[in-house]
Amino acid sequence: MCEFENEDDWETLSHVCRRWRYIVFAAPRRLELRLVCTAGTPTREMLDIWPELPILLRWFARISDEGLDNVVAALEHNDRVCDILVQDPTDYGWERIVAAMQHPFPILTTLHLWSFDDSETGPALPDSLLCGSATSLQSFSLQSISFPSLPNLLLSAPNLVCLRLDDIPPSGYISSAAMINGLSSLTKLEELQIIFRSSQPRPDQETRRPPPSPRIILPALDTFYFEGGSEYLAHIFASIDTPSLQYSQVTFLDLVIFRMSRISSLIDSNCTKPIEGLDRAHILFNDDFIDITFSSHKRTPGQMSLVVSIQYMGTESFWQFRSLTRDHHRSSPTLADHERFDIRQSGDQHLSPLWAARIANASWLELLRHFAAMKHLYLSEGVALCLAPALRGLAGESGVTGLTVLPALQNLFVERFQQPGPVREAIGEFVAARRLSGHLVDVQCWVK
Repeated sequence: MCEFENEDDWETLSHVCRRWRYIVFAAPRRLELRLVCTAGTPTREMLDIWPELPILLRWFARISDEGLDNVVAALEHNDRVCDILVQDPTDYGWERIVAAMQHPFPILTTLHLWSFDDSETGPALPDSLLCGSATSLQSFSLQSISFPSLPNLLLSAPNLVCLRLDDIPPSGYISSAAMINGLSSLTKLEELQIIFRSSQPRPDQETRRPPPSPRIILPALDTFYFEGGSEYLAHIFASIDTPSLQYSQVTFLDLVIFRMSRISSLIDSNCTKPIEGLDRAHILFNDDFIDITFSSHKRTPGQMSLVVSIQYMGTESFWQFRSLTRDHHRSSPTLADHERFDIRQSGDQHLSPLWAARIANASWLELLRHFAAMKHLYLSEGVALCLAPALRGLAGESGVTGLTVLPALQNLFVERFQQPGPVREAIGEFVAARRLSGHLVDVQCWVK
């Protein structure tokens, strides 16, 4: 473990006196001594002065090629470079850097190449990058860069711990079958991020479901992020086992529209083992979407939770899926297992977002219908204004029909319920109808 706060602090210490210089260079590996090369570093002179230590390369190009010669000079010592970070190079700078990296880098452990190019093609990496070998690589990150042959490089990177592919352009599309094959040898991988810019590949690329292949195991995978097409993710989950997964976040870029009745199956399709102990639900209205969080009322350390984000589409009772986030690799229970359900909004608790007021009564009922075992319902003031008409509609349904939504409800907590108005009137009708059906519901003011 490095004993210095910054990577080049040891250089200052070595200039104190000859004795300190001797001490520093007596244990270069234990102190993890590195030569840091940047755009302003006179690389060739520095490498002539200092011992043959590993090289860290840092170049933040932005709009200028200033210092490019120093960067290339460092890359020429490919047997000593252990860490590379290049951000937003120009076209000319990119060409020179890529040309200098078509050699083996035997001790390279970290490679981060980032671009802010938002064109369809963007910067590209050749098949010959690193001579197709990355045996020491532990962390690999690409942003807005096309590298279709990545899976082949991954097969030579058994020590990879972190793989982040961000904003993959259409020209860099990698089929799910190729991606699975590339991941098959990464037994040490702990974090995986696959974020496509678009949900669809180019028209000339294969989009059909690949033939069945043997399942692979990523035993160390702890964290998983994905943004892309729903079919792509389905292929990944159908082929990979992740027994140690603790946190995952999935966002679909293609249009996934569904009725609330599909939430259960949506969650189940992204998990493989039961989630236990989630007996509390909380829905939060944000500016343009809803977060439904499932958790445990016990609040034990390390307790799992699951968040489903959806958007109301404004047509009938349809919703659009945004993302699914969970902190343990366990499947969800039936949504009807939850006994407590909070509904509130971010920001001003007295006003819900304008779009929430346009949610049809049928959509509200579709949501609540999946919490058949819910005994306690908490409504913030703003949301109560939107939900009250739907509850009033239930009051007009008689017999079994009127009890298909919230049949187990016992307590209803409403913020500022003591004030007269449409919320109190509508909920009063709902409670009276339930009383006539032999199901008592106690209404109280929710004081938060």
